[in-house]
Amino acid sequence: MTADTGDRQIAAPGTRVPLALAEEAQALVRGMPDGMLLVDRRGRILLVNGRLLSMTGHAEADLVGAPVEVLVPTPLRGAHVRHRRVAGPGPIHRPSGTTGGEFSVRRADGTTFPADIGLSSATWADRELVVVVVTDLTARRRAEEMRSMQFTVTRVLSDATSLADAGPRLLDVIGRTLEMSSGDLRLMEPAGGLTVAAIWSSSASAVGRPAAGGGSAAGGGPPAGGGPAARGRPAAEVTSREAAVLGEQAVAPAAHRTAALSFGVVSDGRVNAVFRFFSETGPVLASDAEGIMRDIGDQIGHFIQRRQAEAALEESIARLAEVAATDPLTGIRNRREFDRMLATVPRRRFAVLAVDVDNLKRLNDEFGHEAGDVALRAVASSLVAVLRGWDIVARTGGDEFSMLMADVTAREAARAAERVRNVVRAISVSYGQVSISVGWATGPAGADPRDVLDLADSHLYEAKRAGRDRVVGGPMSRRTRPARRSEWSARIEEILARRNLTILYQPIVRLGQGTVIGHEALARPPGFGPSDSVEDLFAEAHRTGRIRDIDWLCRRLAVAAVPWPVGDEWTLFLNVSAVPLLDPVHDVDQMLLLLEASGAPAHQVVLEITERELISDLGRVREVLAAYREHGFRFALDDVGEGHSTLELLAAARPEFIKIARSLTMTASHSSSRAAIRAAVAFAQVSGAAVIGEGIENEFAAGQMTALGVGLGQGMWLGRPGRLEQGPREGELIGVSQRRRPVAPAG
Repeated sequence: MTADTGDRQIAAPGTRVPLALAEEAQALVRGMPDGMLLVDRRGRILLVNGRLLSMTGHAEADLVGAPVEVLVPTPLRGAHVRHRRVAGPGPIHRPSGTTGGEFSVRRADGTTFPADIGLSSATWADRELVVVVVTDLTARRRAEEMRSMQFTVTRVLSDATSLADAGPRLLDVIGRTLEMSSGDLRLMEPAGGLTVAAIWSSSASAVGRPAAGGGSAAGGGPPAGGGPAARGRPAAEVTSREAAVLGEQAVAPAAHRTAALSFGVVSDGRVNAVFRFFSETGPVLASDAEGIMRDIGDQIGHFIQRRQAEAALEESIARLAEVAATDPLTGIRNRREFDRMLATVPRRRFAVLAVDVDNLKRLNDEFGHEAGDVALRAVASSLVAVLRGWDIVARTGGDEFSMLMADVTAREAARAAERVRNVVRAISVSYGQVSISVGWATGPAGADPRDVLDLADSHLYEAKRAGRDRVVGGPMSRRTRPARRSEWSARIEEILARRNLTILYQPIVRLGQGTVIGHEALARPPGFGPSDSVEDLFAEAHRTGRIRDIDWLCRRLAVAAVPWPVGDEWTLFLNVSAVPLLDPVHDVDQMLLLLEASGAPAHQVVLEITERELISDLGRVREVLAAYREHGFRFALDDVGEGHSTLELLAAARPEFIKIARSLTMTASHSSSRAAIRAAVAFAQVSGAAVIGEGIENEFAAGQMTALGVGLGQGMWLGRPGRLEQGPREGELIGVSQRRRPVAPAG
């Protein structure tokens, strides 16, 4: 660029600009924060500002006087020239030939960057010029890419089951966004070492896992597996100590230029993994990359914590499932599991065998319960050994066993019963000989399994009346089908007509303090005695289709008998049957109306789901419980540790209270029962639920529950059921005939 003292001008090939225009234009151009240049109608650059020069890397002398195509990417120059030549006076178009969108600007070194181009026409000294404003979009585009990377990481983690599963995709999205050449994911071993779990290479356009034997982190350098060879010395290995530093979420540049970036993933204060990325050129990371990678490390750490919590829940459920179907003494199936399997008998012929150990009570009285336990275990082992592998054997009572055999004839069932009796009779124990009485029955395809079981039971009683140690049985027919009991049916109709159920309230106590946190409402029909079971009432109500009526009657009476209002810390536990709970006709609005009539707040009511029927529609359970919880209701699951359906409900319902089954509480000395209780407590710790031990009948049982981590208790030793004569306040136990002292933790 030259200037003379006469007619001062900006010299450019074929271009002459008066000094006044140059000074005015330069003042305008240089005052712009974005890149700016002045172009004439022939496409010659007249003026540029410093911002454009810094964007493109050009010198001012290279641009002034040159065609504007010098800033256009090489593949687009021809099209740009043609467009400019055919475009006459009129609207100013962008260099791409459009009036909107983005454009790529060519730098002096041949690279390009995304830019937004603004064009406007101007006139100086009767000359038509074009003002070009160039906004560098690199930072904006990079920010969008980084945000997109974060969203993709979230999507990958939501679809993954583990970090090892998500690792290859995470390496790919992070590596490509950061313009790396290769990378690897190393998982921390329990001993403190790092093992390569996945490798990535941009040139191979693939991710994968290391070859067998090549996953150790003993060697240094960038990952193998198709990646470009690293120049210079190998990258420094990330040692356990360095990983601990990375675990503090410091994004660490590698020691050598072949390793560009590494960051650690931490959950629960422990380093779980290290991501490393390598580049041959050592890309310059954006200023916000460090913070973003920390955020991604946190995000992956939260993912690991969530998966660990879910794994703990799954493990707890699996442990419960393992012991819930098992009799703790004999190791075979228990009564609830047998009832469940009996209800799912396929539509083909089958047989049921009912077995009773003869004179077990006398054996217990003479030699102690240890002798009886030995006999029961021996009988259980014999029954399992004699029957086929797919037959079902269960201990269904103190001295009772039941067997379910599929696809057998009456003759085969009779032979199996005799074989069982003879094998048991041959058992030799130190306390004497063991014998059994067996009743059997067969049913055709489609027969009601309960009818066949009842018939087998009746044959068993015949065998015992005939002198024990014998087999009685036969196929079911219309003549031999047992009559249904009708006693409870008549009592149910009377109860519903007269509303003469009695409601008693049993306290639920905080074991470590002795304070009462609430009461469970218990329904008692007229004439209910110590040996009676209220479950018979509800079982018959289910069979006759009156369970909704009985259930709602119990709810109304239980809520109405409480002298509301009561202390805010007190809770009413209401037993509800699953059938009316899931009934779309009697929904949460009905329950709210019931509470409103008594002035009872929903947040002080816990609906206790019983296990008197199987629940298959777990999706409906989640939907209904969510609707109730919106109004403040909470839920408890009863008899946890017994029965398959409770385990399914445990995962679906996520109850606020978990009630340990009475059978587990009373047998907490057995390892299998303790395992079930610990599993329930572990589930509660992860899900945030409180655990209640039912059936605490003595101080020893209370101490066992406390030692196992059960915080709440219920049972005769803690308080007998009684009436609530005045509102319970400040943890006081009112209207209950017996109160016990606090239970201190065992040991």
